[in-house]
Amino acid sequence: MLTLAASHEKGLIVVHQDGTPPPQIREVLHAVAPGARYLGKSLTWTFPYSPGAILSLREAAALLPATLVLDQALQQAQDQIDSLNAAEHATRRLIQAYIDHPGAELGPYQTSALKRPWRHQQVSWHWAMRVGCLYLAHKPGLGKSRQYIDIVRGKFDLEQTRPMEQVWFEESPSISDPYKNLPARWGVVGGVLLVAPSVVVRTLEEEAFEYQGYDVVIIRGSAELKRRRAGTQAMLHIVNYESLESVEGNIYDGLICDEAHWLANEDTLRVSWVQALRSQAKWVVFGSGTPVSNMLPSLHSQYLILDGGRSLGSSKEAFLAKYFVQEGRKWVPKPGADDQIAQAVSRVTYFLQKKDALPDIPEKLFQVLYTPMEKIQADYYERVRKDAIAEIQTGRVSSLATQVKLLRLLQICQGHVKDDSGKIIKFTPAKLLALEQMLTGQGDLTDRKVIVWCRFLEDIVAVSKMLAKHKVKHLRFQGEGMSKKERDAVKEAWNSDPQWRVLVGSIHIGIGVNLHARDCTLWERGAWYPDRCSTTIFYGLDYSVTKLEQSMDRVHRGDQVETCLYRFLLSTLDEAGKEPDEAREPIDVRIYKSLQIKLATANSFIDTGQAWYKILLGMGKD
Repeated sequence: MLTLAASHEKGLIVVHQDGTPPPQIREVLHAVAPGARYLGKSLTWTFPYSPGAILSLREAAALLPATLVLDQALQQAQDQIDSLNAAEHATRRLIQAYIDHPGAELGPYQTSALKRPWRHQQVSWHWAMRVGCLYLAHKPGLGKSRQYIDIVRGKFDLEQTRPMEQVWFEESPSISDPYKNLPARWGVVGGVLLVAPSVVVRTLEEEAFEYQGYDVVIIRGSAELKRRRAGTQAMLHIVNYESLESVEGNIYDGLICDEAHWLANEDTLRVSWVQALRSQAKWVVFGSGTPVSNMLPSLHSQYLILDGGRSLGSSKEAFLAKYFVQEGRKWVPKPGADDQIAQAVSRVTYFLQKKDALPDIPEKLFQVLYTPMEKIQADYYERVRKDAIAEIQTGRVSSLATQVKLLRLLQICQGHVKDDSGKIIKFTPAKLLALEQMLTGQGDLTDRKVIVWCRFLEDIVAVSKMLAKHKVKHLRFQGEGMSKKERDAVKEAWNSDPQWRVLVGSIHIGIGVNLHARDCTLWERGAWYPDRCSTTIFYGLDYSVTKLEQSMDRVHRGDQVETCLYRFLLSTLDEAGKEPDEAREPIDVRIYKSLQIKLATANSFIDTGQAWYKILLGMGKD
């Protein structure tokens, strides 16, 4: 019988094998944790220490089979992990009782009395106070940012977080560069760090003041200024994912990561920085507006950081082998994998759909308008499409080159394209003319605030020029050519000033911000009326269903009172207003239909293989 004797030594789990090993021992033990090493001369395995590695080693011993003998330190760690898992399961059952019985009274806690938290926000607070890690897998518009802010206060009030203290750190090794050290510096111990995409940092700062009124330090500015701010005492530090290096070395008691799917790629530096911060934190909360079922392959990295691999194991290789089948370069879920993964993580995950949290929220209304291409535009489209098909069929094209071709087809649908020589070719802008008819003169959308989402910067410029020509008061909201400070000013003006009738923005930054103009009022007929935004036009589309869903939910917020209209401008090779035949669907129509299917099935996997390209090029699925 094989015996595995394991001990904990200097951050490693050291396992000595004794006895006759089964044939599959290498495959099984290599899957225990990334970084597994076998020292043949001493018959010893080493694994980086983590809770998930301890549990995976126990599973591996049962699979081989082998007798697992743990030293005292590992045995105590295993007992603590089992006890922690049991406590989290018990908390989950308790919280589910509150979820299933909306009339059950939840205890009060300190938050703004001007706006009572929704029931699900109260549930999140009570759940977070009872556990050391929690994932808020809530759809956009359900107020995760308020939940973060209230949870921070609760963790302080219940003494689960120490006041932030300024300390001097000596020179230490750098995570980002193994050949250099971090300089000696002032840093902090205690308090909370909230990590978020840069577009939502200002919103979090505003809500920290609105709901709790506590002091916040935003880690921004030059590299030197960020370092100084990272050593400044406050209840809460807020940093964007691009500036994590500034807080490297700080020891926070609490860690919150908004839009945690940004941590999906374990090979990025941001993951290394967050992992280091997590290793020092007493508690952690993750949140994402993308449902868990939308990002199955990317979940392993997130839960490895969240709970050390207790939910999904410490090895991504083993995770993929257990729940997926590899088809080419793509991992396809096995039947029932989404339910199995959801069950595995449900102990520390609060799944929530908008319809379940807010059953009275206004509905979403979809409209599609087809705009005809002119003949020269349609002919050019067909030439580029056939060229892309020929390259795929001959196998002469790379994945990146094919994506460039598809992007060019998408540009042609918008009325402009850059040819191989770099020359911009422009066609009659049918979509722009249709938009002009809606937003000017006697157009049907001139009586309200309207957001227009674009895919290309050229489209933002063209729409802005058209609106300026008609003297329509509008704002631009984009990443390229606009600073964060300028975007914050645009958002503030849009949400509070009724003079701005149209917001023209890039669909790539339609994430994590409120644009429904909650605080905007209009004086009419001797009284003030709400002037909220509930209408969105998609002038262009991106392949990502996450970007579509996020951009739609900028107006479909929990306190929206009007039905939200979403109007999509799509192309047709046929007559105006007529839905094109399936065989003649331009790429923007195919993208729209694909995104609608993914929205309906809660599945956002974007294929990058030839099958996906063939569908977008109208070649069928074979």
